Amino acid sequence: MIFSVTGEQFNLGSHFLIWSVHYLSSQKTYYRQKDKSTRKIPENPLTDDTAHRFFMNHCRSEEDYQKTLEFVSNRTGLYHLKYTPRKKTIQEYNEDIARFHVFMAEKNIKVLNTTCDDLQHLIAFLRFDYQIANWQYDMGKVKEHCQHYWPDFFKNKEIYLDNLNSWHDIREGIAFNLRPADVIRSAPNRIFHDNILHHRFEDFLQDGKGTIERVLNFLDLPYNNELIVNWSRLHAEWSEYLKHYIFFCNDIKLIVSNIVADCPMDLTKYKMDVLKEGVLLHFLMFQHELNLKVKMEVLPQNTKQIFALLGKNQRTGLEKLYDEK
Repeated sequence: MIFSVTGEQFNLGSHFLIWSVHYLSSQKTYYRQKDKSTRKIPENPLTDDTAHRFFMNHCRSEEDYQKTLEFVSNRTGLYHLKYTPRKKTIQEYNEDIARFHVFMAEKNIKVLNTTCDDLQHLIAFLRFDYQIANWQYDMGKVKEHCQHYWPDFFKNKEIYLDNLNSWHDIREGIAFNLRPADVIRSAPNRIFHDNILHHRFEDFLQDGKGTIERVLNFLDLPYNNELIVNWSRLHAEWSEYLKHYIFFCNDIKLIVSNIVADCPMDLTKYKMDVLKEGVLLHFLMFQHELNLKVKMEVLPQNTKQIFALLGKNQRTGLEKLYDEK
């Protein structure tokens, strides 16, 4: 048997999900196609805030997954593949994912598709998939990340106070370049079929046991109750790394509203960093014509204190992205 995994963003916990399926269905080993080896299912897949101690089978093209399917066609045991097509644009990525879903459904191969809603699609930008814990606090890594998302990010660096060499500048650069509405509009159209299970990333974080039971039932795999205690402990640890992204994305509009209204709101649960600050500044600039009136390397952890730092945005040339405040 083989099952496949996709996601509406590329970094929605696929390693932990696939490991969970193998582990809770009492698999002892799995086949890793990259080095053609049989690997033990680790008792604990966690390392550096991710589940990347478990090495999943990652396919990047149609040729890749066709080879995988051909390989497992006459073999017994449980196999998996994660499909993340390597495409130049999000539109091409989503069109390819849709074709993959149709192909798998018609081949009677089950698909687990992890979904996200509204501004949760920003998780791909906020988290990415660097194999470094807390990379969002590393200036060099953040610069690399911004240039990956926006190749012209440093093109006009002279318009910034410190030529994009301070957290203050990086935050404003993110605010200038970010287009949340484009990210949401780019979300793929979901294909509904008996062989495709769409499950929310937020649900997997908040109700892991309920979600994984649903997943295993969908795959017609047995569930080992003796392993659930260890799994639940690891899920709690893993989800704690990630919940703040969901909390933040769900509350962006509320946070911005409280800033603008000069109402106090504690931000510590969101584990703020320059990327999240840049998202907030984007909405303050483009929706409310506000910007920081003083240089700030790190924003305060309360909305009322942030409001005190704001004045009318003096930047020119801002696109009109929103119809009303």
